[in-house]
Amino acid sequence: MRGNLSFIILMLIALPHFLSAYTNQNTLRLNLLLNTVAVGLLLANLVLPHTLQYRVFTGIHAQTLPWGDIVITGTGLSSDWSYFSIFAGSTILLDGLRRLAGHHHAHPDRYTLGMLVSYALFLSGSTIGILGRLQIIPFVPLGMFSFMIMILMLSLVLAQQTHDRLRESESRFRSLIEQSPFSTMVLAPDGTVLQTNPAWTRLWERTIPPGARCNIFHDPDCSIDGLQEALRLNMHGTVSEIPAIAITRRNEQDTDASAIRWIRGYAYPIRNESGAIQASVLVHEDVTDKMLVQHTLQRLAYEDLLTGLPNRIRLHERLEADICAARARLERGALLLIDLDHFKTINDALGHRTGDMILQRLAQRLTEQFNQAFIARPGGDEFAIILPASTLSASRFTQYVDEMAKTVHDTLTASVSLHEHSLRVGASVGMALFPEAQDEAADVLRHAEMALYAAKKQGRNQISLYETTLQVRATGRLQLEAGLRNALERNELALHFQPQVDDLGEVVGAEVLLRWIHPLHGVIPPGQFIPIAEETGIIHSIGDWLFTEAFSRLPHWTSFHGYLSINVSPWQFASADFVHRLMRAASEHRVPRQRIMLELTESALLHDLPATISKLDLLRKSGFRIALDDFGTGYSSLAYLQQLPLDAIKIDKSFVDKLETQPDNPLVASIIDIGQRLHLSTVAEGVENTTCRDALLRFGCTHFQGYLYSRPLAEHDFLDWLKQHSLLSASG
Repeated sequence: MRGNLSFIILMLIALPHFLSAYTNQNTLRLNLLLNTVAVGLLLANLVLPHTLQYRVFTGIHAQTLPWGDIVITGTGLSSDWSYFSIFAGSTILLDGLRRLAGHHHAHPDRYTLGMLVSYALFLSGSTIGILGRLQIIPFVPLGMFSFMIMILMLSLVLAQQTHDRLRESESRFRSLIEQSPFSTMVLAPDGTVLQTNPAWTRLWERTIPPGARCNIFHDPDCSIDGLQEALRLNMHGTVSEIPAIAITRRNEQDTDASAIRWIRGYAYPIRNESGAIQASVLVHEDVTDKMLVQHTLQRLAYEDLLTGLPNRIRLHERLEADICAARARLERGALLLIDLDHFKTINDALGHRTGDMILQRLAQRLTEQFNQAFIARPGGDEFAIILPASTLSASRFTQYVDEMAKTVHDTLTASVSLHEHSLRVGASVGMALFPEAQDEAADVLRHAEMALYAAKKQGRNQISLYETTLQVRATGRLQLEAGLRNALERNELALHFQPQVDDLGEVVGAEVLLRWIHPLHGVIPPGQFIPIAEETGIIHSIGDWLFTEAFSRLPHWTSFHGYLSINVSPWQFASADFVHRLMRAASEHRVPRQRIMLELTESALLHDLPATISKLDLLRKSGFRIALDDFGTGYSSLAYLQQLPLDAIKIDKSFVDKLETQPDNPLVASIIDIGQRLHLSTVAEGVENTTCRDALLRFGCTHFQGYLYSRPLAEHDFLDWLKQHSLLSASG
């Protein structure tokens, strides 16, 4: 009897939580209150000598039910706990009835109604039993039977509800599959096709009859060439992507015609309650258009469109990889840089179309003659060749490279028959060996360019090998470094300003340019002392001085309302406290940050791209504007360009110069078009004549800088120029 009562009390403890979960009601406090009462009853039932029910227990009583079953009940004097337990239990049961009734009223359905009926039957049986215990009516032991009926009905209702929900879920899943715009196939773990949707039929141009047992690994009617092996590797329980695979689809109307389609897939496992895989969903999508666009962008980024050879960007990447490989394998490599002498004369005399055809012929010659080498066209009338690495000794390898350079020279200078013309072009060749010390690709390219320049100085049509003149270079460097360390203290650094104008000729800004006025060597250009400043760390103090000087002057220029464009060194930008120092300087001089444009080169941005993006975001949010300087001379990858938070790109002077002879230069047009599509303003540097300016205007360039408008000026001259320009604009 004690056990029966304990079981009933435990049921009363669990009942509120079950009903809260079933009705989705948040009744935690009420549940805790009811549980506290029930736990008290449970403890009392376990401690009291005659359970909760009796104060004095006199014996047991056997009662025969109308259908013949015998029920054993106890007899005795009821305790005060008995009446309290009847009250508490009735309260819990009535609260449950209230919850079910409220839920059914808000969400009427047959499941809740069934539970409500079974619960009411149990409550009725319990009420009759309670009234019998209180001797209000003759005692009829229906509580146990009503409890069993409730449990049975609850089980049936919950089982039916679970079944219906599973069926509804399966129906919803099938409907989602059918209506999905993506080709979808549901597979059993052994590869048997369970379902396909109309998008699958359209993509693969085949149909699997309903009810047909088709296995994707074995049956040709549902198998997909090229995907089986990938599927075997991706049906082990992990969500995975199946890389794009080229599929050949044949046109049924013309068996000779074939089309290559690129299909990418995703495999999603479906697990049962125990975690075992019961099916897999395979989703395919046709990414042919995306692949074509990607291939086109790849070509634009890494391939010279005229000759089909790799461009300067690809050359730089390949050279970097070859240097690393040669250093790791203890091999030697060489770069040949070739420039066609006086090629401009051919373009001027016979036209650029003829010049382009000659470049194509020469590229074909090099490709056929040196098929083991890497051949590129960095641009213009230049070619580059990376010779295969070798383990020859230094002297023998140098001799081999010299022989190869002579062969290259002879190949390019042989006559070219074109229409009625038989033409010969001269070629200068610069050679650079690698690896040397810590040389990178840019160093080797620079060495080859220096050797090429030396070959041209020798009278062109020559071959020159780069040689390090360490002592001369070291002495000159040491002198510059020593003088540079004292330049700030001696006030030898000066700022010049070069105006930037828009397409209407209005001044929109000015670039701040650094000059070193050396007491002995005169004006030393930044190209000579900035690299030394970066390598020695002096660039940080120079950069702080430059920002302080520029910021202190800007508020006093009442006739200048544009922005100042300031170059930032990669070393300076990489400093951990660069942003903090810059903001502090702007605040001290009360300079509106939107009037400051920071110019950074690709080398400054690509060292640590995530950190760079974070730093640029912080600068832009604080008001500074960001420009990518010398765009097109480095990597110029569209992939990273879209990620960088920029306001403008600056077209390098080398591209602008080409517009003088090639007003329709597609590369410059492409750069401006890229800027427009990315909503970036474009600033053309080195605009020196109206021919280049007019070409840039046709392409849609918005800002210009160069000698056509003004050379870099000292502060006083710059302010005078602004006044004169303002007067001319007003009179015009």
